Amino acid sequence: MKRSILALSVAAAVAACSPDLTVPNLNNPSAGGAVTRSTIVADAQGLLDQLRSMATQGVRMIGVFGRESYDLRPQEPRPYSDYLIGPRDPNSFGAGTLFSANYTTIVNARTTRADVDGVSDMTAEEKEAVRGWSQMVEAYAYAQLAMFHPEFGAPLEPPANPTGELAPVATPQELYDRAFALYDSAEAHFQKAGSTLPFSLLPGSAAFATPAGLIRLSRALKARALKYDGKWADVLTALQGSFLDAGQPTTSGAWLDYGSENPNPFSGVPTDYIHPRIRAEAQKQPNGSPDQRVLDKLKAIEPYTYQEATASDVPNMYPSPTSPFPLIKNEELLLIRAEAELAQGNLAAALADVNVVRQGSGRLAPLTAADVPTADALLDEILYEKRYSLLWEGGFTWLDALQYDRLSSLPKAAPDHVVFDRLGWPANECLARGMSSGPCGTIVGK
Repeated sequence: MKRSILALSVAAAVAACSPDLTVPNLNNPSAGGAVTRSTIVADAQGLLDQLRSMATQGVRMIGVFGRESYDLRPQEPRPYSDYLIGPRDPNSFGAGTLFSANYTTIVNARTTRADVDGVSDMTAEEKEAVRGWSQMVEAYAYAQLAMFHPEFGAPLEPPANPTGELAPVATPQELYDRAFALYDSAEAHFQKAGSTLPFSLLPGSAAFATPAGLIRLSRALKARALKYDGKWADVLTALQGSFLDAGQPTTSGAWLDYGSENPNPFSGVPTDYIHPRIRAEAQKQPNGSPDQRVLDKLKAIEPYTYQEATASDVPNMYPSPTSPFPLIKNEELLLIRAEAELAQGNLAAALADVNVVRQGSGRLAPLTAADVPTADALLDEILYEKRYSLLWEGGFTWLDALQYDRLSSLPKAAPDHVVFDRLGWPANECLARGMSSGPCGTIVGK
């Protein structure tokens, strides 16, 4: 299992105080082997590292798909040709994004959960916390698979034996249902886990570093998945138990930290650029300045052109190698609630949440009902707020355009540019299944 520096330090500290010099293979946990409290804690910390990897894995590619950004590398033309022109197939650049890492996490979460049953030096409550945590991380993996593969679905189970028979392909709904069941089960375990955790969260998520806190975080992540599944009533139910709070800063939430030895993957990358539509379409503050999110998140540069794409801004939301990355924030929850209220016909409630974000994050003047007199106009505003509040945080502009059938609204800088409406599978999965069509065929953009 991939380990964070924190995980290794925890394991090393425990080993240093113990006369037992037998060290397990912490990079490859195996159900049924000799495990102790220290290895389970290290495994739980490893899942935190994998959660961080899953949260960031699609930002760059899907950011291009959703016209949030450009990935312009003169030395490597494929992020331009494969992300903007295509066609795409299982050998295209980034074909394994939002796929392979999720199944690795699922396997490691299950291994951790199986191992904890045989540990004698953990309390029953500590074991419940680990079970809940592993199921919450596994649920996140399934939710991502469902959200980003709504056309073809994906396998429901990793193979129990790497050389054995492969599991059948699940529909997107089956993937969502597995994620929701795991989130619910995780909450049940957290409810029996007492008041403390046997493992640590990162400082940016300190507000959730108890079983009760993880319940709030789990419900927030579940609400995101329910939103993309269109379960609007269930979205509102999940949000009631989350950390959503219109009275708190819009940026409050769970942030994933980085260190000098494990830097933020988006800090200072010279080939990352912001799509020009982000500055061009920004609304104005009452003082005439652009939306505050543009001022905070973009850094102007001399115009740069590669092939037929031109950019005049670079991302500035992660200025340092130690800048944290948001797992989920209060402003996203407010806007998800606005979407759910709008879907159920409650335009006034939806507008109230929109105005909290407009004023708190964008420093824009609040809107009145006359400004957004129809449901379509209010949805336009919600999607505007999401584009600027969640810029480069998970490909949400593309996911929202996909959900609301608005891919045609995404701009194309050149006649041969396209917008992709689906993701395929990586070559290894296709070869193992002997598939050459559907998710393993050629995907042509629109």
